Amino acid sequence: MLTDDDGGPKLDAKALKKRQGKSRNGRAVGRYQMNVHVDSAGHTHIAVLEGRSLLEHYVSRPSDDVSQIHGNIYLGRVENVLPGMEAAFIDIATPKNAVLYRGDLQSDPSQGEIPADARIEDVLKPKQLIVCQVTKNPIGHKGARLTQEVSLPGRFVVLVPNSKTYGISKRLSDQERKRLRSILDRVKPEQHGVIVRTAAENVTAEEIERDVARLLKQ
Repeated sequence: MLTDDDGGPKLDAKALKKRQGKSRNGRAVGRYQMNVHVDSAGHTHIAVLEGRSLLEHYVSRPSDDVSQIHGNIYLGRVENVLPGMEAAFIDIATPKNAVLYRGDLQSDPSQGEIPADARIEDVLKPKQLIVCQVTKNPIGHKGARLTQEVSLPGRFVVLVPNSKTYGISKRLSDQERKRLRSILDRVKPEQHGVIVRTAAENVTAEEIERDVARLLKQ
């Protein structure tokens, strides 16, 4: 066996290139992996990798179940509606009821559009079940803030169900935005909105299409 100066196996150029894996614009690429580890303190670590590159790292603590819930989606129950505040308090199984304001209501496709002059008490009734998403974590004695415009973030795009939203990150160059716009015109579902994230820079149309398809399955 051939060895290098340190006594380890000596690899030829072909074997070394294979071991290093693929790269795009100097960044390692490959199959996506999600690694999960729970440490002795009960903290859950989640690492998302593409090839040898760490894309995202999340840490979840036991207390986060009720305090760090931004982005979580719930099937909530309307507890009471306050016409004077143009708001409703929603039970989402947290210590404090969350609040949903009139401006954050979203029409149900099966029931048609909400009239612009409709008041919140005309739309929501006590004990009614609604799908909602947290836009602001609870703080102190205040409950979380909600919206009915649910968004599902993917690696390269954000899917906004039952919406006409259409957008591309402004952090990208004009040339890249033009390229992504042509891709988005082909892959955007007719009944849903899509926002292209900065991470989509230089990715292929196939990768974006797979990301949209995965979000649609949710």
